[in-house]
Amino acid sequence: SVRVCVHSCPFMADYDDGVTVIDITDLSSPAYCFVSLRGLEAAKVRVPLSIPLTAETYVRAYYPLPSEKNFGSVEEKEVNDEVQQDVEKHISLFRGIRLIEPWVLYSTWPSVGYFKEQPNPQVTESTDTGPGIPPLTELCL
Repeated sequence: SVRVCVHSCPFMADYDDGVTVIDITDLSSPAYCFVSLRGLEAAKVRVPLSIPLTAETYVRAYYPLPSEKNFGSVEEKEVNDEVQQDVEKHISLFRGIRLIEPWVLYSTWPSVGYFKEQPNPQVTESTDTGPGIPPLTELCL
């Protein structure tokens, strides 16, 4: 049995590091996103507000790629290289996982005021649903 739980207003707390949204509506094709609602407090790079962010965009806000700056010492550069390798390893875990679309955020939480109304591109004006998949009740014995 699967229990569906959508918190009606999950954004009332102080989410200074944003939120992580995981969509397992279709277990064969999960999706994710990170969302900055009011900015990321400790981030070194600003990210857009209230839109789905990839893992790379989110993580790079905190761990930007190093610039061509001169490191104070060889040890400092080595530590930075190790951190960057670790960051890249974690970002790579999300490659190949679908990113949640903006319309999904709005349709899930339309009244919280963070997400702009977005049309669902999968909805068409046609009333012909075609053969499709029969309801679960028809598949049960």
